[in-house]
Amino acid sequence: MQQSISMRSTPPPSSALPMQRRIPLLVLLLGVQLALAAVLALRKDPLTASTPQTPLLGDAVASADHVIIDAKDSAQSVVLAKKNDQWVLPKYFDAPARATAISTMLAQIAGLKRGLPLATSSAALKRFDLVDADFERRLTLSRDGKPLGTLYVGSSAGVHKSYARTAADHATYSVDLASYEIPTQSSDWLDTDVLRKDLGNLTAIEVSTDPHQNLQLVHHNALAAGAAGASAAGASTAAGAAGGGAQAAAGAPPTALWTAADLPAGDQVDTGHVEALARDIEDLRVENVLGTQVRPEWQQDHPSLVLAMKSDRAPSATVTWTVAKPTSGDYYVLKSSQYPWYFQLDSSSGKQLIDASARSALVTTPAAAKPKVPEHSKATHGART
Repeated sequence: MQQSISMRSTPPPSSALPMQRRIPLLVLLLGVQLALAAVLALRKDPLTASTPQTPLLGDAVASADHVIIDAKDSAQSVVLAKKNDQWVLPKYFDAPARATAISTMLAQIAGLKRGLPLATSSAALKRFDLVDADFERRLTLSRDGKPLGTLYVGSSAGVHKSYARTAADHATYSVDLASYEIPTQSSDWLDTDVLRKDLGNLTAIEVSTDPHQNLQLVHHNALAAGAAGASAAGASTAAGAAGGGAQAAAGAPPTALWTAADLPAGDQVDTGHVEALARDIEDLRVENVLGTQVRPEWQQDHPSLVLAMKSDRAPSATVTWTVAKPTSGDYYVLKSSQYPWYFQLDSSSGKQLIDASARSALVTTPAAAKPKVPEHSKATHGART
């Protein structure tokens, strides 16, 4: 019995005490290790944060109705806005913008893919010109006042490529969009064909190069001219049976497509030159918008040329262009009766239009063009033969 009691009261070996004390510490360390493992497992590598080949901004940007373009080398933003289904330049006198170019740009941006991230560090963003205050281009897109995204376009990443990122993601990608494809001047987005939209096939042109001298040109429908020619040919054939009128009709000049009223005797309209003038008018492109308020130096009250035109697109409407040379500068100013803007024409286009409108180019005098041979010359020529 005593032996049994003594066995029960025998204290544990001294070596077992440290082990018992270490167990809670080991459990704690194991918990910390498991927590760290969980954190590392959940942590995302910034270079693999996005799934490759996913849209950079998404298809929604293709429907944007408001675009702001900023550039580090331009003090003023370019603003493109859609009003009444027409793209305009609100900070550029609300002039019409090139809708096709804008749609193409938006489609390009909507189609950009992320690819594999190239960098995320601040140093890399600075190297690629993609920091918030230093970039090649920044496009802010919205629709109905709601943001669709912001795109930063940086330095070149190769042919037709740039480094890019979004405002919501600092990861840098190489995308199929060059910064030079996004102009940073409002005039680069101007619809330079704006004047052509109101003119179809011209049917009448009144040319004024002098306040006291007008030339009114009228175009005759080609079908009507053909019918008139056929009728004249039939009449000539009948006359030929009576006395050789067929040869006279065959040698008659074709009916002119352009005619002018009140021409002096012997003067004729040069249809070829009038057609060339009509083409110059229909193909004219503006270079810039100068404003909506006239300035004295533009000399609109002393024009070099005034054209009043009608076309088959709006037969009852008359479109008037006033073209003047400013007191300084190598350009011309054109004002159309259809628009509030004063347009700038480059010097070459303005001069070509004025030269083509000159009366000497549009009207010829056959008698003056072919001077009579002096009688003594005829006699000399007869003696030689």
